[in-house]
Amino acid sequence: MKPMPHYKTWKQVLAQSRAKQGAESIIQQVQERYEQLLVNPPKVANRTQRMQLVNLILPGLALFEVLRNESGDKQAVLIEVEDSFKCSFFFGLRKMVGLVNYLPDPFPIVRWGMRRTTSETYLPGSHEVVEDTQHCFAINIYRCFILDTLQDFDAVELTALYCKTDDWLAERVPKVIWQRTKTLGWGDEFCDFRWCRRYR
Repeated sequence: MKPMPHYKTWKQVLAQSRAKQGAESIIQQVQERYEQLLVNPPKVANRTQRMQLVNLILPGLALFEVLRNESGDKQAVLIEVEDSFKCSFFFGLRKMVGLVNYLPDPFPIVRWGMRRTTSETYLPGSHEVVEDTQHCFAINIYRCFILDTLQDFDAVELTALYCKTDDWLAERVPKVIWQRTKTLGWGDEFCDFRWCRRYR
């Protein structure tokens, strides 16, 4: 089987905090766990969820489980996983982020992207579009596929790191206002996402 997503990047990150041999041993265990997870994967509702599962959730879950079994220090493990996530998250988004930041007013393209993501990712009844205007796009999410999957694997604490990817993206797109006060991953009753046009 071909290497899982982020294999090389995470191997490099692991090598920064441990010997090369140790990093190679761990990433190989992560690869093996990823392959095991793919044998009987959680059910998905559509192609977007399938891609999310294979490219995002299961690689992160495999990394978390292997490091947790090795260390036992859950907080230290989460820090190490977060470092790995940060290094790999923007790998496929560089061109898009560059384009968005080049535009004098990127909100229309962000709004289009969020509309598309919402319609493809979230199932009917799992979300509510609160506002969709030329000024803001806001949604509330009442059920999260990532959270549901991680709960099934007793790794719910990992959800908060996936939530952080929204914050990391927002930091790199300063021309659009990003707001969020609640997430399911933090234990709230829903996630509230809001992207707004920045007026000068």
